[in-house]
Amino acid sequence: MMLFFGKAKGSADEADENASRAGRLQALRSHFYAWKKWQEFAPEVPFQPHAIQQMLNALDDNPTKQLRDYKGDPSILVLNAHGNDTVFNGYSGQQVAEMLQRLGIGAAGTREIWVAACSVALQEQQPGPATISRFVNELRDHLLQAGLDIKVYGPRNILWYSGGLVPLGNQHKYEYDEVYIAPEDDMIAQGKDRKYAFNEGWLLAHP
Repeated sequence: MMLFFGKAKGSADEADENASRAGRLQALRSHFYAWKKWQEFAPEVPFQPHAIQQMLNALDDNPTKQLRDYKGDPSILVLNAHGNDTVFNGYSGQQVAEMLQRLGIGAAGTREIWVAACSVALQEQQPGPATISRFVNELRDHLLQAGLDIKVYGPRNILWYSGGLVPLGNQHKYEYDEVYIAPEDDMIAQGKDRKYAFNEGWLLAHP
């Protein structure tokens, strides 16, 4: 199941951001399917990502509608939004853990969470399992504190999308043909890190 945060409603570039987000969600879908073969993301299966904020808002009207009641397989969650090493769409790991608990992640039987946002699992998160220095670490830690032993993964550096606007009849749409993980170009030029294919650039969060 894919969950995402979109651009805040009313933002100046809301429409363009949402169109680009749709393209990125499709790219993540195809790359995860090519790697993991999750049937939910197969090209012939209708794709229905869910907006996290809308799901939370829906709890006000129907408190019993939880994660397991939405279309998709809640045992594996892919979360997408803007992010960096400490926050995801501006939220801390603790805040996102609390959101997921409100949505009933425990009852849904979730086993894995893949946080598809930039730099949320930088390799520098080590040296030790007690280090809570990155978003994915904090998310994992607060889930554990709630009694939820869920594996949390994130990209070790920046998540890049190769592509952009392509013609579609009289209009255009965003289409990304490659998703990969890499630092900024100058880091690669200095030999400090390298580009990782989508299926090799993920880290498992500690503790």
